[in-house]
Amino acid sequence: MKGTIYLVPFGKQKATEFLLQQAIHGISGNDFSNILYIGPTPRKIRDAQITFANLIPADGFIPPKFFTIKQFTNELFLKYCQDYKKLSDYLKPLLIQKISPDISIGYAKLIAEFIRETKQYLTDYTDTDLEEIILKELINKGCPADGDIYRRIQNALSIRAQYNQLLKTKKWLDAEDVGLQSLEFINNVEVKILVLDGFFYDLTKLEEKIVTALINRAEKVYALSFYDERIPEAYALPQEFLVFLHKLNLFQEEKISEHVDIRSDLPYYVCPSIEEEVDFIASRIKYEYHHQDLSLNRTLVTFSRLDEYETTVRRIFDKYQIPYSLDTTKYLSKTQPVIAVLTLLRAIVNDFPRLETVAVLSSKFFNRFSQETKDVINYFSKKAGIIKTANQWKDFGATLKAILKEENKLTPALTKKINRAQQELNTLLVLSERFPKQTATLSEFTQSLRQLLAQFQWCQGEFNDEITTIKNEFYNALAIIENFELDFGKTLIPLQDYLKILEYFLDQTEILPETKSEGVSILGFLETRGLDCDYLFFGGLSEDKFPGQGHFDPILPEWLKRKLQLPSLERHLMRMRFHYFRLVNTARLRTVLSFYNTDQDRVFLPSPYLSGEAQPPIKYNAIFSQEQLQREIGEQKQIDVSAFITPVDFSNDPAIKKILCEHFGPTKRISVTTLDKYARCPYQFYLENVIAVEDLDEPEYQIEPTLWGNIAHAVFERLYQTGPVPIEEIAPQINNILNAVLKESKLNQFWQDVGRGIFRDLLPHFISIEQNLRNQGFLPFSIENRLQASIAQDIYITGKIDRLDKNQNNQFIILDYKTGKMDSASPKAVESGINLQLPLYGYLVKKKYPNHQIANAGLYYLANDKIIWLKRNNNDIETLINIALEKAIIYVHNIRNGQFHLPPTSQQCWNCTYYSICPIKLNPDIDTTTDNNNN
Repeated sequence: MKGTIYLVPFGKQKATEFLLQQAIHGISGNDFSNILYIGPTPRKIRDAQITFANLIPADGFIPPKFFTIKQFTNELFLKYCQDYKKLSDYLKPLLIQKISPDISIGYAKLIAEFIRETKQYLTDYTDTDLEEIILKELINKGCPADGDIYRRIQNALSIRAQYNQLLKTKKWLDAEDVGLQSLEFINNVEVKILVLDGFFYDLTKLEEKIVTALINRAEKVYALSFYDERIPEAYALPQEFLVFLHKLNLFQEEKISEHVDIRSDLPYYVCPSIEEEVDFIASRIKYEYHHQDLSLNRTLVTFSRLDEYETTVRRIFDKYQIPYSLDTTKYLSKTQPVIAVLTLLRAIVNDFPRLETVAVLSSKFFNRFSQETKDVINYFSKKAGIIKTANQWKDFGATLKAILKEENKLTPALTKKINRAQQELNTLLVLSERFPKQTATLSEFTQSLRQLLAQFQWCQGEFNDEITTIKNEFYNALAIIENFELDFGKTLIPLQDYLKILEYFLDQTEILPETKSEGVSILGFLETRGLDCDYLFFGGLSEDKFPGQGHFDPILPEWLKRKLQLPSLERHLMRMRFHYFRLVNTARLRTVLSFYNTDQDRVFLPSPYLSGEAQPPIKYNAIFSQEQLQREIGEQKQIDVSAFITPVDFSNDPAIKKILCEHFGPTKRISVTTLDKYARCPYQFYLENVIAVEDLDEPEYQIEPTLWGNIAHAVFERLYQTGPVPIEEIAPQINNILNAVLKESKLNQFWQDVGRGIFRDLLPHFISIEQNLRNQGFLPFSIENRLQASIAQDIYITGKIDRLDKNQNNQFIILDYKTGKMDSASPKAVESGINLQLPLYGYLVKKKYPNHQIANAGLYYLANDKIIWLKRNNNDIETLINIALEKAIIYVHNIRNGQFHLPPTSQQCWNCTYYSICPIKLNPDIDTTTDNNNN
C-alpha cells in the first residue's frame, strides 16, 4: 500500500503533530525538502509550519514544502507557464462584459460564478458537451426552448464558450485553468512523502484530480481524515473525502483510538447587543485566565461573520488588555485610505451629497485641504442646510453667512473660516469637473483617477508602513485594470459602471493580513479548520447569520444544480450544520456559544442548531479594565455624580459676568426673540447663547424650513409693501411676487414647483382670513417693522414685527407670520412667564404709536390657515403686556448676572433637543420650584 489514512474524531488534539511525526520517521539528517504538506487554509499552513519546527531538535534544517491546493497550483503556474498570463477572479466580470456589453456588472459577476462552479465541478466536459447535457436536462424537465429559464441558461453557456475561447486566443488562464494546467506539471515535481492534513470537506472535482495526481506522484502518503463510529451521520462530509481516498485502492486505514467526549445540547448565552456579546466573551476569557489557568495561546475566538465583529472585537479586547491576533483577510475596499477614494467617486457620481462631500473634505488622506476646513466643514454644511448638488455647494458660504447674520452670530473670525472653506470647496468642485462625467474607457477613467488623487494629495505626507502598502496595492490594482484593456481592447462605459467595477475589483483585492500569533486567536469559522485549542468561543449564532441564507443562483435552478452535483442551498445547510458540530467538539476543555438578539428595532432568533433556553451573560464580580476600576473607586468613595449637577449660576464670578455684559449689557439691544428663548428655558438659553452648543439635524430632502420661512415672509412683505391690496388682486399679485422670489432663491426647478404648489394650496385660506380681517375693519398698515424701546433703566429691547393691521379707530392688531409647527400664544403662557413675544411686541408698538390702542396680537399660521390670538374672551391685553415687561426685566437681570436656572419640570422638557444633557434628566430629584419662582 502507498499510504495510511489515520482516522480521528473531532476534539483529538495534536493530530497534525502526529501526522508530521509519521512523515519524518526514518528520515536521517536535517533535509526534509522532499516532504510536501497540503493543508486546508493559509492559517493552518502557518500553524503546521510552527508545529514542524517544534518537532525538530536541530538549530538548522531544510523544511518541507507547505501549501494549500491553490497555493500549490499557483506555484506550478509561476514555474512552468511563463508564456501565459493569469486572469484573476475579479477580472472575470470585466471580460464577460467585454463579450456581452449589454449585461450589467452585477449580472456579469453571476455569470463569472457560473463559469467558476462549472469549471470546478464539471471538469470532464467541453463547452459543447456541457451545453448539450444541460439543455437536454431542461427539455426533459419540461422547460420550453423559448422560455426565460432556457434562454437565460443558454445565454450563460454561450458566454462561457466565448470566454474560454477568448482566453485561449489571448493566452490567458483563469484560476480553474491554472488548476487543470497544473496536472501536466505535477510529474515534474519530486514528491517522496505527501502529507494530506484532513479538513478537505467538499472537494471539487478539479481539486480531486489534483490530489489524485499528487498521490500517484508520491512514494509515500500520510493522510488524516475524521470519523467517529458512535455518530457516523455527523461525519458525512469528511466521509466523502474518505470515500474518495478509498476509491484509489492505495491506502490502509488506521484508527487512532482516544476517548473524546461528544458535546451536544451545550448551553448558550444571549446578549442584548453586539457590544455586550463581545464584552461578555472578553470578560469570560479574562476571568478564566485568572481563575482556571486558561492559556491565551490555546484559546480560539470565532464568529459567524467576523467582518461584522472585527471593529468591536479590536476595541473591547484592547480595552481589556487581552493579547490577541486577529486573522482576517483584508480587502483594499475595506481600508480607510481606499474608502476615502471610493467616497470621492461616489460624491462625483451622485452630484456631491452632503455627507460624502464632507467625508472627502475632512479625510486625513486628502492633504490638499487644510485642517481648519476639515474641522469645520461638517458643522458649516449642516448649518447651511446643504443636501446635494454642486450648485448648492458653490453658494454654501453665502447661505451660511446669511443664516449666521440672521442669528447675530456672524463674526470676522467665522467669516474668515467660511471663506476658506468655500475656497477649498471650489477647488474640490473644479478639480472634480475634469473627471469624465459621461462615458469613457476603463483606462481613461483610471488615468483621470490617478491625476485627481495626485491633485488631492492622496496619502501624501507622513503615513505609516501599512498606509504605504495600501497605497501601492491600490495603484497596482489600477495598473491591472489598464493592462487588462491592453490585451482585451477598450470599451466605453458610463461613470456609474466604472465605480461599480472599481468597487468590485477592490472588494476582491487582498492585502497581507497580520502575522502576529501571540495571545488569543480570533478568526473566521472556516479558518479554524485543523486548529487545536483548549477553549473555544463561538459568537454570532443567530438564525440570520448561522446558517443564514444561502446564495440564491438566478441562472441555474436548484433542481438542476442538485442533478449536476453543483453547490446548492441544500448543500449549504448541510455544510453549516457540519461546521457547527465540528466547532463545538474542537476544544479540549470548554466551548462557549453566544449571540446577540437586538440591533436597533430588529430582533434576532437563535440559530436552529442551538437547543434549550438561552442564558443571560454571566456577570463577574471582578475588575477587568481601567474603566471598571474607575467606576469601582467612585462607588467606594460614595461619589454622587448628581452632587455635581447644580443650577448654572455665575453671579459670584465677575469674569463671566463681564463677558455676559459684552453681549447683553446696557449698550446692547436685546431682541424679543432672545428674551422669549430665555423665558422658555434658561438652561437651553445658556447652552445655545452662552456656550454656543448646537445640535443640528441632518438636512432633509425638502425645502429647508428657514429658507421656506424666508420665502413666505418675502412674498407677504412685498404684497403689502405699498399698502393694502384689493382682495381680488391678492392671488395674481402673490403669483407674480412668488415667481420673482423663487428666482432670487436659486432653488432648482423641482423645488420652485413645490413652492408654487404650497402657495397654490394656501392661497384660498389666506384670502379667506384676509377677508375676515377686513370685515372687522382692519387693513394692512405696515410690514417688517423693526422697533426698539427702553423697558427699564439700561434695558433696551428690539423686535421685528411682521405685520401691523389698523382700523379706523386707531386700533392695531399685531400679526407674526409662522411657517413651522403651531405654538402656544395664550394668556396663561404669558402669566407663567414662558411666552413673552406677542405682549412685548405690543409694548414696542405702543411706544412707537402712543396714540393708538392694541386691539389684539396673534400668530398667523400660513400652513394651517388660522390665527391664534393672544387676547381671548375678556382678557386685558394691557395687563398681559405689563406682566411680560416685569418678567422681561427679571430675565435681563438674570442673564447679565449669569443665572441660568433649571428648566421647569413640564412635559415639553422631555422632547427637548438637549434632553440627554439636561440636569433634570441627570438628576430627577432636583427641585426646580425655587428657580422657576425666581423667574
